[in-house]
Amino acid sequence: MAQGDRGAEHLPVIRAVPFVAAEAQALDDAGQALGSPPAYGTVLPVEVASAHRRLQEARVCSEGALAVEPFLVDVQLGAEERLLLRDMSSGSVVFRLSADELPPNGRVALPRVPGSCCLIEVCGPPDGTARGSFTVAEVGHTFRDEVAWKADACEVDVNCPEGQAWADPRDAVVRVGVRANGVLLWCTGTLMNNTAQDCRPYILTALHCGINSSATDLLDYKFYFGYQRTGCDSGPADLTQVLTGCHRRADSNDGGLNGSDFLLLETYATVPTSFEPYWAGWDASGAPSTSGITIHHPAGSEKKVSTYAMNLLTSQWVAGGPYSHWYVKWTATANGHGVTEPGSSGAPLIDASGRVIGTLSGGTSCCVEDGCNLPGSGPNAPDYFGKMSFHWTQNPNTAAQKLKAWLDPLDLGVTVLDGARSPCASGVVEHGSPEPRAYPIPAHERLVVEWGPEEADAALVALDGRTLLRVRARARTVLELAGLPAGSYVLTLTQDHGERWARPVILLGTP
Repeated sequence: MAQGDRGAEHLPVIRAVPFVAAEAQALDDAGQALGSPPAYGTVLPVEVASAHRRLQEARVCSEGALAVEPFLVDVQLGAEERLLLRDMSSGSVVFRLSADELPPNGRVALPRVPGSCCLIEVCGPPDGTARGSFTVAEVGHTFRDEVAWKADACEVDVNCPEGQAWADPRDAVVRVGVRANGVLLWCTGTLMNNTAQDCRPYILTALHCGINSSATDLLDYKFYFGYQRTGCDSGPADLTQVLTGCHRRADSNDGGLNGSDFLLLETYATVPTSFEPYWAGWDASGAPSTSGITIHHPAGSEKKVSTYAMNLLTSQWVAGGPYSHWYVKWTATANGHGVTEPGSSGAPLIDASGRVIGTLSGGTSCCVEDGCNLPGSGPNAPDYFGKMSFHWTQNPNTAAQKLKAWLDPLDLGVTVLDGARSPCASGVVEHGSPEPRAYPIPAHERLVVEWGPEEADAALVALDGRTLLRVRARARTVLELAGLPAGSYVLTLTQDHGERWARPVILLGTP
């Protein structure tokens, strides 16, 4: 049923407790004192009369809110049922959730809807009555106006020409809706590849984004994939590709100040192929870059791209701290002069090869001179990105919290890994054997080859036809490459019945 067609006056109303601006500001101030970005909203419990009510449809309201985002618990859906979130004014569906997509814990943090009220309903199967239900536990109340959560005018849409060559890393970048000690804020994160090439949904962002988040808060984090305009400064942006909830896997344990300021999360749900995701590659070697980009969600807005064309400099994030960051300035391009803003925190710094080399801590870049309310801020002011090489092993955290432990789980010792559209996909070749996998690529001293149950001859062949390495490969074989010169090669696998598979590989030589 479409509530917009028949009105919503008959529906039960779930109301948040009254919003108190001073209380929201105090929570925001406390978070910013710890380094968190500014909040756009606060989380309010529902009125006592509304608490614990099991519903199939309802209006959810918070008086005076510029937008609302309900937090649901105990959501139950039948096999063919869906939970629908609708815009109050138009009745249009903003978000839908099927039974297959429902988290096992029944907890759902819904996206934000403009206005002080929204509509929620359980839609039954085509030939039956809905039996599912939900309970509204809390309501997110947006209290900062649109100017505070829309990107400034100089920012460049990621689908402008400046971003066209970066479609792969673009699809790795996500908007992160952070919940932290009663407030809501935006950051940016990146879906990261790892040497096991197993499609684990690791999201890399900045520690200062989630430094004030409890384990309960992490249940309500939201990760928006593909939130970008379809054109250059034009077209709609899709808000329906959302995952809710995550585990905290590792962080820099530096207070966001005395190290490289990273936070690694893992979403509860796997990333659907319908999101068309990309698992970003990375370079933790510490090698400087001379050109590249960042892709980010400034002020939580649609995805933007900012461009650098300079030799990155090693820098401190705070005076007296370690030299843990890249110093970068942005350059003007055809469609603007991209910078960063609150909400960009955690965004990836990407080199010319499309690999992540850092994550944004902050800086003084702004669209206009002194636009950050800081002397010397402006479009030509610097930003600072925590280095991947520092994330890797150098922060004041335990060995289990080093980023290396998570992105190199096979302990291959590599510091460079390419990204992939579907690193865990397995196909089927002509005779029914699983599609082989080889990783990491590029490789340093070792290359892992995974094949089916049958044995095969593995060979590494130079481009001039010379065979430099030949071994008998089984289900999983590690090729030792130490001593081989850096360069491009072809890896071949040949089964006894003649089936052959080949792929190019790149060796970086001994690091």
